[in-house]
Amino acid sequence: MLYCFCCRLFASTDDLSKPFVSGYQKWWKLNPNIAIHESSHQHVSNLGKWKTLSVGLKNNETIDKVNADTINREAKKWRNILHRLLDITLFLAQQNLAFRGHREDPSSENRGNFIELVKMMAKYDPVLSEHWSKLQEAAGGSQRVPSYLSKGIQNEFLSILSNHVKQKIIDDIKRSKYYGIVFDSTPDESHTDQMSEIIRYVHIEEGTVEVRESFLGFFSMSGKTASDMSNDILKQLEKDGLDIQLCRAQGYDNAASMSGVHGGVQRKIRDINPKALFTPCANHSLNLCGVHSFACVPSSVTCFGTLEKLYSFFSVSTHRWEILIQKVGKTLKRLSDTRWSAHHASVKAVRQNVEQLVLTLEEMCDPSKENLDTRSAASVLLPAICDFTFLCYLEFWNMILEEVNLTQKYLQTPEITLDMGLTKMKALQLFLVEERNTLVNKAIQFGTQKCEEMGIDIERRGRRKVKKSLPGEISADAGLTLLEELRRSMFQCLDRFIQELAARSTAMENISSTFHIVQPKLLIKGSENELEQAIEKFNLVYGDFDKEEVYKEVYRLRRHLSATNTATEEAASWTAKNLFEFIIKWDFTESIPNLCLILQYFLTISVSVASCERSFSKLKLIKNYLRSTMTEERLTSLAILSIERKVASVLDFDDVINKFSVIKARKHNLKLV
Repeated sequence: MLYCFCCRLFASTDDLSKPFVSGYQKWWKLNPNIAIHESSHQHVSNLGKWKTLSVGLKNNETIDKVNADTINREAKKWRNILHRLLDITLFLAQQNLAFRGHREDPSSENRGNFIELVKMMAKYDPVLSEHWSKLQEAAGGSQRVPSYLSKGIQNEFLSILSNHVKQKIIDDIKRSKYYGIVFDSTPDESHTDQMSEIIRYVHIEEGTVEVRESFLGFFSMSGKTASDMSNDILKQLEKDGLDIQLCRAQGYDNAASMSGVHGGVQRKIRDINPKALFTPCANHSLNLCGVHSFACVPSSVTCFGTLEKLYSFFSVSTHRWEILIQKVGKTLKRLSDTRWSAHHASVKAVRQNVEQLVLTLEEMCDPSKENLDTRSAASVLLPAICDFTFLCYLEFWNMILEEVNLTQKYLQTPEITLDMGLTKMKALQLFLVEERNTLVNKAIQFGTQKCEEMGIDIERRGRRKVKKSLPGEISADAGLTLLEELRRSMFQCLDRFIQELAARSTAMENISSTFHIVQPKLLIKGSENELEQAIEKFNLVYGDFDKEEVYKEVYRLRRHLSATNTATEEAASWTAKNLFEFIIKWDFTESIPNLCLILQYFLTISVSVASCERSFSKLKLIKNYLRSTMTEERLTSLAILSIERKVASVLDFDDVINKFSVIKARKHNLKLV
């Protein structure tokens, strides 16, 4: 079909049947009609119109220029409004603040944080000021103006913003390819079990290596059994577009349903993907070591019971708490089996202020100052604190828990790797073994000194001597003095702690030995026999690596170190992450690809579930008593924006607005012409 473009474009109704408008189907009919048509009045007129239009389009001077400019101005205005509303939404979400109020109608004095923040910003921002003024004018009339302030729009803003953040994280995980999973659960304010999803992966950008633990959301659990939880986890990973076969590590707490060797979640996921190695949470393990060690001796249990009673005595009354602040100058801390630093904080607070606490309790026993309940409770607590055994245990556990607390804080770092965590655990174990006698002697010395200063009898009269030996005791232990029995009990606590620590570190040591091939000391100084054994042990779990290729890459890496003038002793002291950073910095990934892949596997192994615990802290702030009816989708959206605030802070709102305009049809076109 052949026709004249300008004539077809500007043809009138009468010209539609003409050949050069409707088109020629046979080429032989064109001669001499083309020459005749070119000189015709209609063609010359249409050609002039066409040229005029093309010049107008180039100069943006078309007949609909005014309409186009109006549309562009309107689109730009609404984009500016949405930019500000999205900023407000992101601010409230990142600060864990409620969006809505009890009443949001115009007659309410407090319409919620979102609308009140828009109202406040309208005082200073001309864009929002104009928008707010139009809404106020239209409130009493029949004309409706889109406000973008309703609860439905707020939910859409949250959903779109969180989806953008989540998709950026998932894209980053997929670029990394291999990842580790960390899951943990807790009940929320509405008594729903919320499972937290954390993905651990290695992010490489511009020559730097960063181990990230990213939060992807909460989801409610369908059941408590290992089968139910494993199915929920697998469904969530599939929903997020993550292939379970690319998972290389699992991390959970020490609950049997999660970490069970035969029927736990970790076993069920390993049945699907044998390469997903499991490591129990080191922080939970260390906490259980302390709980089991002080629970093995009755006198130690009594010491912690006294600490809890002391806190309860002061915290039950505002009057007593005020006296505590006035006399002691510091507050007491509560014990908790699940909060890792609670025992150390509780012991330390009493250990540093024991004399002031005794004086305070003595004053509170005065009949002229306090009521009967306070006097009776204080009189019961006073002899429990003014006790040689209690004072000795106070110093004993203060020294131990100080080291334990420092270790636990170190293990909570998101970027920490398995070799770093295991080194810290071994250092703690070494401290307990080497300082075993010193800890007991210092504790008894502290107790003796405090008893002398406060006039407390060390060996009380009428104390019952143990005649029948307890299980595990020899006959010579019966009838021990108080000091001898106390020393034996302390040694028993220490030995139990050391024993528990060694047993609970076994799982970490087994995985570390599997990845012994990428430990810098072996790679740089290991003999041929040691390297062969390490490669064979690694291939028992991961059989997809060629032994000869890995062996060649080890010596290739040594040559790279020598070429970069890196000292052998310095490199041997590196961690696995330091070694990977060296490889990435010098761009040696192509020459040693297998070692790089093994290092990436190793770095995806989590040490603790501290990231899940941190997400639970956000959960308590977001879904509180006043917001207990919040939907699961809104909870996850708010949590993602709050926890992953670093990613959310660099969002491009133009992309968000484009997505918003596609999802919801609006009266106003948000696309610029």
